[in-house]
Amino acid sequence: SVRPVESGPAYASLELCIKTDELSSIRVAVVEEDGSEYENYIACPGGEWLDVAIALDEMMLAQQSEDENGVLDLEQIVAMTLMDLCNLPGEMGRALGIKDGLQHLWLDNVMLSRTAAPMRSSRQPDGTIVVDDFDDSFVLGLPIGGAEMQFVAGGPGGADATALQVRYRLGGHRWVGLVHGVAHLDLAGTETFEMSLNAQHRARLVAVLEERDGSKYETNIELDPEAGWTQVSLPIEQFILDPTTDDENREVDLDQLRVIILVVDTFNASVDPAGYGGMSIGRIAFR
Repeated sequence: SVRPVESGPAYASLELCIKTDELSSIRVAVVEEDGSEYENYIACPGGEWLDVAIALDEMMLAQQSEDENGVLDLEQIVAMTLMDLCNLPGEMGRALGIKDGLQHLWLDNVMLSRTAAPMRSSRQPDGTIVVDDFDDSFVLGLPIGGAEMQFVAGGPGGADATALQVRYRLGGHRWVGLVHGVAHLDLAGTETFEMSLNAQHRARLVAVLEERDGSKYETNIELDPEAGWTQVSLPIEQFILDPTTDDENREVDLDQLRVIILVVDTFNASVDPAGYGGMSIGRIAFR
């Protein structure tokens, strides 16, 4: 629990140091007096301490929460929660990680800080809304299917200094990649989803836009290792409703988007002699 802001500058970020035994999908949240929760996610690599600072402006209203104004009121924060999402039931649990045996999670320096954390997202002068440039020291998202992720050099031209490399292996979970939150962004008026990609191996990448009600819209991208760094622009109208989900209007509602899901179908992917494949993702944005 925390004491609500009474005077002086408001809280600006959530800070903590965290360590887990192995790769973990971590949910962090702050709670208002009325019980509404605002959340984000951390991909904790395991075996090492991770210094985390998340801007409170990039916390998203949790799927199971309602709030009278849909905005995190900093002066109403009364608690923080943290959850390791491993071992959830069903397919979601298998995707986020099943762990056996005794597990450990270490925390240190947990606080709400008045110091601003770097923002991942931004609105560019041309109207482009950047979701993430992957230029920080930790991944703000959920690893899917045991994805091994690290930061690497970005594409040519200096537009993306760093990128996120996602590695997968045969014999594990079919879908490997990450989930990235977008519910804190005002995407009204945008028409395309964009990202820069560099495939180390041939594979099929599925891009999914998920709304707050759980409806999912998806499209496929064929990854070609011979193409090098490629700028991908996907019209929103190209995303088709996943037949396993339902939606009242069967159209992507940008004001209802909660997360982006980017996953490789490892059942139809090339790998190296050791059984590993990979791709690098640069800036992801809406335009």
